[in-house]
Amino acid sequence: MHKQSSALTNSSFVDRLPPAMSRVNKQCRIGKQTICSLLLVGIVLHGGCNSSLGPNVDSDFVPAEFPIPQGLVHEEFELRPLKVSDAEADYDAVLESKVELRALLGGEWPPDGFTMEQNRSDLIVHQQAFRDRESFTYTVTATNGKRILGCVYVLPAEDADAQVYYWIRTSEHGRGLSESLQMALKDWLASEWGFVQVEFHGGE
Repeated sequence: MHKQSSALTNSSFVDRLPPAMSRVNKQCRIGKQTICSLLLVGIVLHGGCNSSLGPNVDSDFVPAEFPIPQGLVHEEFELRPLKVSDAEADYDAVLESKVELRALLGGEWPPDGFTMEQNRSDLIVHQQAFRDRESFTYTVTATNGKRILGCVYVLPAEDADAQVYYWIRTSEHGRGLSESLQMALKDWLASEWGFVQVEFHGGE
């Protein structure tokens, strides 16, 4: 796995790392843009924001008239926006992959004792951020659309068109799914989003 290093600001900048990270920090706001709602816990570590990616992130991540892609279909998986109704299936994948997620995101998410209701609260934030066009979280499902295999987060970046975090649940490791996902994402982000330079964080 690739893990992004992070320079931390004073921990008083936020009260604490949210129990579900929200996989984002819901308390850090800069102007109209909820900067920390755009950043994974790999950027918001131990209650601090990454100073190099805070106010400098472009708030015009995607043009107002740009139609947000609703996913992709691959022979091994499907990608679609994460919804609050996915909470239970997503929770199962998250708990199974706790060790890998902590390594990828560089923090303690998901925390010990993480509950389904906390996960549901996270998904509410993700769904709203998608609607607000601030950040875009997609669930990776099996081709039958039922079993959740992982997640993809499309976020603004300071020195690239976008940064993408992705993970595949632990039980699906070892069969090349992570590699297939990244290859598909590269094509999709170029053809559907028009992104040329993308920072990827993820893998087995």
